[in-house]
Amino acid sequence: MSDYYKNMHRVVKIIDRLTVAINAGSSSDVELGDKFLIFELGDEIIDPTDGQSLGQLELVRGRAEVIHVQEKIATLKSIEFENSLPRKRILKKSHGLSAFGTEEVIEERESSLISLNAEVGDYVKPF
Repeated sequence: MSDYYKNMHRVVKIIDRLTVAINAGSSSDVELGDKFLIFELGDEIIDPTDGQSLGQLELVRGRAEVIHVQEKIATLKSIEFENSLPRKRILKKSHGLSAFGTEEVIEERESSLISLNAEVGDYVKPF
């Protein structure tokens, strides 16, 4: 592992599928609303053209925002949404002067937050 990751903050507790705690807080200049990328380290990638290491692959677990800050701990919640297929269709007809009227179709989509899939020890960095 490169020195780049040695002092990086980490996930220290999984609160639920959308919420984690990290080992950084106000004493590390973390503020309410800060956004972080949560990731684990994957394999080292070697450039096939010259055999040199390109570093370790960062496998993204999710993106989260700080919702609570303590001195040495911050709580983060997922900020990524997933849209489902249209949930319902509403047809509205108006019968004004036109013999045929008009029809308006409104499709509502339901959005839900995506799980972080984080584990204790995963890395976090601001984005």
